[in-house]
Amino acid sequence: LATAPAKVSKVTVNSPELKWTSVKGANGYELYYKLGGKWKKFAETKDNKGSLTRLLAGVKYNLAIRAYVDSDSGRVYSEYKTFTATTALRAPKVTATSPEAGKIKVKFNTILGADGYRIYYRLGNGKYKIFKNVAKSGEYTIQNLKGGEYTIAVRAFVNDGKTVKLGSFTTVKVKVASPDPTPNCPHD
Repeated sequence: LATAPAKVSKVTVNSPELKWTSVKGANGYELYYKLGGKWKKFAETKDNKGSLTRLLAGVKYNLAIRAYVDSDSGRVYSEYKTFTATTALRAPKVTATSPEAGKIKVKFNTILGADGYRIYYRLGNGKYKIFKNVAKSGEYTIQNLKGGEYTIAVRAFVNDGKTVKLGSFTTVKVKVASPDPTPNCPHD
């Protein structure tokens, strides 16, 4: 029995969706995952697709699939086809305030599995600018801004050394007062 070539077709926060090429003569397929220790069977299906559900977000899982044929003498299996999938990161909870003219304070929570966070901002409907990449959650201040309504976006990311995978983002709006153009001059 041939091994089923498989691939991850879509990855959500806690569920990689898998698709594979049908194996001629197979009665069905068994799907397995491993995180650390032993392989665990999570599904058996007659289709050429399946999902692993209720996983932790932002975690790399080892996955395996094998085809089977039911016969009078029992079940006959193909070899395992193994691969990996990393579940998507959750979107952080974000708050943004403008405690004084020309500044925005951005605060967000920790996301399990994140290697860091990317903070963006934009004025009105303009293009997003990256404020900075940071290693941990907390409170950060964006300064020297013009007055107007800003959109702040924050997303977590995972860096496996080869690629950076960005998680979902959360946006919040905040109004910023224009800084006084002449702060040291007396006013009439």
